[in-house]
Amino acid sequence: MFKKFRHSVSHKVLFGVVAIGLILTTITTAVIAFVDYKSEMGNLERKFDSINDSFLGSLALSLWAYDDLQIKEIADSIIEQPDIVYIRILDSDNEETVFESGKKPLKSFQLKEFDLKTKGDGNTVEKVGIIRIYASLKMINERVIGKALLLIFSQSVKTLFASMLIIMLVNFLIKNHLFSMKNFLDTFDPKEKKFKKLELNGRHPRYNDEIDILANSINYMCLNLSKLYSEMESNIEDRTRQLKEKQKSTQALFESLPLGVLSINSEGAINPEYSKLSTQILGVEDISDKSFEEIVMKKIDLMPEKKSMLMSSIEACMGEDEVNFDLNEHNLLDELTLNSNNKVKYLDTTWSYVTDDYYKISKIIFTFKDKTEMMILTQKEQHRSLELEIINQLLQNPPEKLNQLMNATLNLVEKIEKINLGNEEIVNEIMKDLHTMKGNTRVFNLSYLSNEFHNMESTLSDNMADSDTFHDSLGNLRKIFDLYMEKGVQLKILSNFEQTPIEYSNLRVKKSSLRVLDNVYNKLVNSKIVFNMNDVYDLVNGFQESRARDIKSMLKPIMDESSNIASQLDKHPPIFDFKGPKILFFDDFEAQLISSFGHLIRNSLDHGIESIDERLKSNKKPSGTISFELRSSDDHVYVIYCDDGRGLNLKRLKEKGIDRKLIAENASDQEVAELIFSPQFSSRDEVTTVSGRGVGMDAVKDIFNSIGGSIKLVLDVRSSREDYCKFSVEICLPKNVSYQSIFPENFEKAV
Repeated sequence: MFKKFRHSVSHKVLFGVVAIGLILTTITTAVIAFVDYKSEMGNLERKFDSINDSFLGSLALSLWAYDDLQIKEIADSIIEQPDIVYIRILDSDNEETVFESGKKPLKSFQLKEFDLKTKGDGNTVEKVGIIRIYASLKMINERVIGKALLLIFSQSVKTLFASMLIIMLVNFLIKNHLFSMKNFLDTFDPKEKKFKKLELNGRHPRYNDEIDILANSINYMCLNLSKLYSEMESNIEDRTRQLKEKQKSTQALFESLPLGVLSINSEGAINPEYSKLSTQILGVEDISDKSFEEIVMKKIDLMPEKKSMLMSSIEACMGEDEVNFDLNEHNLLDELTLNSNNKVKYLDTTWSYVTDDYYKISKIIFTFKDKTEMMILTQKEQHRSLELEIINQLLQNPPEKLNQLMNATLNLVEKIEKINLGNEEIVNEIMKDLHTMKGNTRVFNLSYLSNEFHNMESTLSDNMADSDTFHDSLGNLRKIFDLYMEKGVQLKILSNFEQTPIEYSNLRVKKSSLRVLDNVYNKLVNSKIVFNMNDVYDLVNGFQESRARDIKSMLKPIMDESSNIASQLDKHPPIFDFKGPKILFFDDFEAQLISSFGHLIRNSLDHGIESIDERLKSNKKPSGTISFELRSSDDHVYVIYCDDGRGLNLKRLKEKGIDRKLIAENASDQEVAELIFSPQFSSRDEVTTVSGRGVGMDAVKDIFNSIGGSIKLVLDVRSSREDYCKFSVEICLPKNVSYQSIFPENFEKAV
């Protein structure tokens, strides 16, 4: 009851009047109290003057005459005055108290001091003492406060009485009319055909006062509301009819669309309007009001985190500004794979939105097209193109070399399949083999196989061997290898390595050697055992020479491949320079020489030879030069390899070596340079398909060691520039890797 009352007009008026009355009473009382206080203080001053005039002359005379009795009588007369509570009489020197009466107040007092003077001998005025009169302010304050409280009480009573009269007047003049208006509005119904106007106390309102004006305004408003409701009812009927017709048209349009189209509302459900093809693609008869997550998302082949991100992006857009869609659009994938009724379907998808009147997103439109058949055809076409490209690559290579390479590839693949990933030494060995095989397959232009070797190398290098990535990479490597083998066997240029190998009559023998062989054969048949030793020399030299080639011919595939590598690195193809005697190397060592020199040439292109701009700034030719200088001794063959690039970055090598604790801080330049032969060591921070894994030079060293050779770096300290130092690579090979012509004196020694 009280809660209802305190929100009424009466309550507000009452408290308003009371508050104003109290404020005015307080101000008035404060002013009156201030005036009273000033008046009391004025009276006190006048009282002090009256005491001075009435008593102090007699008191001074008594004090001069040392009449103690008279002094006491006068002092008692002073102390009996209102508000005076204590007096003190001192001698003329203000040192000793002559007389005191009353109780000295400790606080709230007014002190008045007078000099006591009288006429002495010779009619001269003398100062005979000092009197101090203390008046209590406490009594004055009590009188002022008492008057103020009495005034506040009387004014508050008057205020309350006036407030009650005002409330009665408000209730009589205003409140009853306001309740009438409230009851009228509560019962007002715009649906009623006949409108009944508001009445005040049984009369129609006139324009006599504000209440009548308000009542007439209510009547006018309700009349307009009735009219508006009638018009709105008519408009709603028309609009409903139009919407039904539009809905039928939209549904017909949806059913004829050759796409899957549906919309998602803020609740995550699919709206009733969707294309007929949507149900066919999704494999569900009715998707109206069904959860988009249940119907679509659970059938999508996606990683859980990506699926969650897609749904979160849709939810983040709902009810928000259009900019939210732009911010999350990258998570709304344009291609999806759907598993529906045990069938895989590939969908092209697009996403859009619809906004409400406040430009907030109210719907997400999901459009999708089934491209499964096209994907199958595309995959077949891609596979056919891959097969044709593989066939083209295979046909560009000599069959016998190709068989050797593929046999080595098979051995490496089988070695990887049996690898113990927990054995770091074996993994490092595999890394070297992969890097070498990547270069070898690139030399033979087997690009797909080379790429898979690179991917496998990346997998092992990135420490992902325990994850599914390793098995996926291994599966892809085996798959592409098998495809090369399948096409090679079909073309009859590759053996399946399980049946009898394909034979090739490609032995390079001089015609003169064949004639010598025929001559020796005829002599043996006719039992003519007399031989010409020069024929034997020619025969042996001819056959040995047919098994060997000079290094320039042997490295031709690598030199051809260097143009492609240089193009990848935005550099000019290098110029190759061969110096020294023509030394022939046996084919038995061709694979090792191609692998090792392939590593060196790729490193020169990637690390040594500068970019075109850098070379031009250094007054060098745009194309770098790679040099081979051959030397021979009684027991060894030497190959001096170098390029005209900037050399080794000794500062960078030293920083990395110290960081990996491979060398001491006071290591020599030679020790720093030799770091390039360390396992898993590279001066590069990034990995490319050419280099960067730190296994190339390590593999080169192992290859030369495997055939009884060695490799070392020779620094050219005089050519040091900034942090770089030029160098050459000295490769020492045993004599048996090369062919030496046999002359009669050598032959006799051999016999």
